[in-house]
Amino acid sequence: MTDYQRFCAACLKWQRKFGLTDWRLVFQREPCGGGTTIADVAVDFDARIAVVRWHNNPLRRASVDETAKHEMMHVLLTDALSVAARAGRRDDDDVYREEHKLIERIIGMIQ
Repeated sequence: MTDYQRFCAACLKWQRKFGLTDWRLVFQREPCGGGTTIADVAVDFDARIAVVRWHNNPLRRASVDETAKHEMMHVLLTDALSVAARAGRRDDDDVYREEHKLIERIIGMIQ
């Protein structure tokens, strides 16, 4: 199994653990491009699609699993951050709801 295949499998594992089953993951493999990025994710909040890109960077310091967990945490935080940014204030009901969804997902993950 290649690092890319392990990365995709690990992302799917963390997607389940974080309760992100309402998100569709799309995986892509892209050249490193000379930077230090190992992987990244671009999200479409409204469509609930996360494009997860693996760069196969030879300078990788983190494990494949840790990298996958990191990228899935970006997806995990997308709802709360997007709603907060749209609301523009902390006391908005949508922000409160998303904050609690996040808490419940984290609780489910660590049990």
